[in-house]
Amino acid sequence: MVASYFRQAYTKIREKQAARRCAHYLLGHHIAQVKITIISLLLVSSTIGCSRKSISEGQVVLKQGDVASFAVVSTNQFGGRDVYLVHITFSTTGQGAIREFEQNHRSSHIELSTDSQAIVTIRNPASWRQESPISLSIGCDSLDEAQHVAEAFDKLREK
Repeated sequence: MVASYFRQAYTKIREKQAARRCAHYLLGHHIAQVKITIISLLLVSSTIGCSRKSISEGQVVLKQGDVASFAVVSTNQFGGRDVYLVHITFSTTGQGAIREFEQNHRSSHIELSTDSQAIVTIRNPASWRQESPISLSIGCDSLDEAQHVAEAFDKLREK
């Protein structure tokens, strides 16, 4: 009878120890996941904060004579939908303004504008090749948007 009492007491103690170990393992594992999640969130938020600073926009103000010829609107199929492209070729003065901006500013986007309004924001390429003329093809979602962009650039055309 005494042996059975000690056996039951020993079994209860072992069960409590096993339960504690299990809880400790689960809680410890959970705490590790929480730590990893918090660190991940901190890294993501700092990355987003830093990337917003690096995605700065610079502005190139274009003047009369900076565009060499009329802007041409064409249609292209991309992913089963129509994309309207506005093709623009810059004059030597327009190319000079863009190249000067690119050398002095390392922004990832360039806003092309006139004195009074923004025309379009483009992604800045790694570099503009010095020996080739600068021409752009700007994608638009609608024909109206493409015509509006083309008209804005046509106003800046050399006469």
